[in-house]
Order: sequence, then C-alpha cells, then structure tokens
Amino acid sequence: MQTLKRTLSLLLCCVLLAAFAPMVCAEEKILIEKAYATYSVPVAGKPFDFSNVIVPDDAPYTAEITKVYYYRDGGYKNLSNGDVVENCLYYVQISFSANSGYRLEFGTTEYTINGTVADTMAGTYTPRVSFFPINMNNVWVNVPEDATVDYKSNVTVTATASGLPAGYLVALYDGGNQLAKSDSGTVSYSIGKMKESKTLTAKVIDLNGNVQSNADGKLEKEIKITVKTGFFDKVKAFFLGLFGLLPKITLNP
Repeated sequence: MQTLKRTLSLLLCCVLLAAFAPMVCAEEKILIEKAYATYSVPVAGKPFDFSNVIVPDDAPYTAEITKVYYYRDGGYKNLSNGDVVENCLYYVQISFSANSGYRLEFGTTEYTINGTVADTMAGTYTPRVSFFPINMNNVWVNVPEDATVDYKSNVTVTATASGLPAGYLVALYDGGNQLAKSDSGTVSYSIGKMKESKTLTAKVIDLNGNVQSNADGKLEKEIKITVKTGFFDKVKAFFLGLFGLLPKITLNP
C-alpha cells in the first residue's frame, strides 16, 4: 500500500511538472521590444538579392526577406529572387525569428527597417515596407579642375556626389588604392607634401565597393594634379620648408 501511494505521488508530481513547465519556460523568455533590419534598395535595372538583409551583430533574432511584390495590370505580382526591378513601387515582407531564450510579441514588438517603423501583418512577425528602386540617373560626381602645384605643396582634394542615395558612398582612389570614402556626399583626402604628379579618381560605390553606373556610364571622374619638379622649383621648396612656409592648397569642385 505504501509503495502504491509513493507511485501515485510520483506520477502526480510528474503531471504537475509537465503542466507548469511550458509556463515557466515562457516566463523565462525575454521579450524583444524593438527589432531592426536593413536591406539594400536595388537600382532600377538591377536584380534584387533577397539575401541582402542584415540585423545588428548582437541582435537576439534573425530576419529574412520572404516576399517581394508589386502592382501591375490590375493585380499584384511577385518578384522572384534575382529578378530585375523596374521603376515602380515594390512591397517587401521581412520575417523575424527570435533566438532561443527570446520572444517576439505581436502588437508589442516594434520593427524598424531601413530606419522606418514598419507595419506588421496581422498575427505575424512579418513587417511590410515599400520602396521605389534607386535611380542613379539623378546622381552626379563632381571633382576639382585639373591643377598644377608647386613642389612639396600640401594638397587636400575634395570631391562630391550630388543626389547620393542612402546606402551608397563617394570615394577617392589613387589607382586601385582607396584613399577615403564617405556616405555624406562629400569626401576629402589630404595627400600631404606632393613631390610627383598624381591622378585621383572619385567614384560612387556601394557598400561592397562596386562602382555604380547610370545612363551616361560609370559614375567616376578623374582629377589630375601636376607637380612642378624643375630645379628651381625644388630649391624654392627647400627654403620655404626651412621657414614652414610650404603652400597649403585645397582643391574643391
């Protein structure tokens, strides 16, 4: 009889543990109040890469693009991964998944995508955002005019890109060597004391360093800086250097 009571008590404990275990686990999961993701808005005429979506490095969740669609000829049509985008409005659905120990809650978790708070589809963790493809035809690269400078002049070069879309950069290159880059639309680089002529190139690039193009061709321009290297130019620079009077030149567009 005593053995039976112990067996029943043990079974009752197991039942209670099984009943309350999900509640305990649920309570231990941390609520994610804000979730963030970014994706690269494609350029018109270029393919859309569904995998090109990222979340912060320390985020307790993941995100993936699950659907892209647009309105055409009286109805909505889906865009497949790798399809070329046109000049029309697109809708993007991004699905979020919480990591172990965390949870997303419909109506509570706020989703921000590309810096904008997104609407969430009812009862899901799939916010929806929209975009128009980027039109690079409105982007222009501006560089200074070619210049001739004295030997050992301290030269700083500035280039700009007007109409630069978010997610793209303007950069200065010396051959294949990137000197500086900026997402503000203006980039500057101090060459220092110039002893030889150089040709720098300003380019509009994406985050992976790929040069962009528009209807007029690649978005890049050169600036040639010629240095006077004659005997008297070097003598002049020597004496100016003794007194800290070497020229400081800033080349602007």
